[in-house]
Amino acid sequence: MYIDLEKFQKVYYEQVKPLEEQFEKDKAAVRLKIGIIIIITILIELFLASIKLSSNDDYRMFMFVIIVAIFLSLAVITRFTSKAKKSIFPELFKSIDSNLIYDGTIRNPKDKFEDSNLFTSFSCSYTSQDSITAKVDNKDVGLYELQVETGSGKNRKTVFSGLFLNIVLDKTLKCDMKIGYNTSKDFGIIKTLFANEDKVNLENIEFENKYDVYCSDQIYARKIITLTFMEKLLFATDKLNARIQISFRNNNIYMAISGLQLINDSALFTKKIDMLNIAKDIDNILRIVDTIDYLNLDEKIV
Repeated sequence: MYIDLEKFQKVYYEQVKPLEEQFEKDKAAVRLKIGIIIIITILIELFLASIKLSSNDDYRMFMFVIIVAIFLSLAVITRFTSKAKKSIFPELFKSIDSNLIYDGTIRNPKDKFEDSNLFTSFSCSYTSQDSITAKVDNKDVGLYELQVETGSGKNRKTVFSGLFLNIVLDKTLKCDMKIGYNTSKDFGIIKTLFANEDKVNLENIEFENKYDVYCSDQIYARKIITLTFMEKLLFATDKLNARIQISFRNNNIYMAISGLQLINDSALFTKKIDMLNIAKDIDNILRIVDTIDYLNLDEKIV
C-alpha cells in the first residue's frame, strides 16, 4: 500500500486545504480566548494591588486569581485539542487515504510494546498520544505515537520515543527474531537476550554495517530475510532518517521507529499543520510496512 502523493496533491486544495484553514481559524479563536483570560487576570491583579489588603490576604488572592486563570486556559486548550482529534484530524487523514483511520482517543499499546521485547520495559511509564489503524494488503496495522520512560525525578530516562507499529500476520513464525540498528544503545538489551552465537551473519555487507540480526535458528533467519528485504529496509531507513528496530514474535511483527512523530500535540499552537508533509511521512512508513512482503514467510508456519 502506497499513498498516491500525486493524486493527493491534486485534491489537496479542494478537500484538505479547507480543513486545514478551519483548524487554523479554531486555533486563532483559542488564542484569542486565552489572550482575554490573560488580560482579565492582569486587570484583576492591578485592582487587587490598588486596594489595601493584609499581606496574607493579598498573597492568597493573587495566587487564587493566577490558579483560576491557568485552569481556564488549560480547559480551553483541552477542549480545542479534543475537538480537533474527534472531528478534524480523522477527516484530514481520511483525505490522504480512505484506509487510514485516525483515532484521537488514547490507546496504550503497553502489552504490545512489552511483547515486542525490543527494549527494557520493566517498571516503565507509557504516554500515548495518537494512533492510526490501516489495512495494508489484508494485514491489520496499528501505528501508535508512544513515549516510554523509566525512573523518576532526576533519574528519569527515556526508553523509547517515536512511532510503534504492530502488524498482525495470518501466519505463526517458527521462532523469535530481532533486527536492530547496531549503533543504537537501545538495542543493547537484545544482545543480552540472545547468546553471541545467535547473531545471524547475512550476505549484505551494507545491511550488516547498520543492523544486527539475532535468532536462535540461523538457517531459518537466513531463509526469511531476503536480499530484497534488506535493500528495501535500507532504502526506507534512509528516506525517514530514523532508527528502525523490528521484532518477530508468533504471528506479530513489531516495528519501533525512534524520534518520529506525525502530530506533536505540544506544537499545535506554535506550528501550522502541514498534511502534505504528514502524507509523505505516512507514505514512507507504509513503505517500511511493505518491506515485510519481501520476507520469505512461505512454508514457515509452525
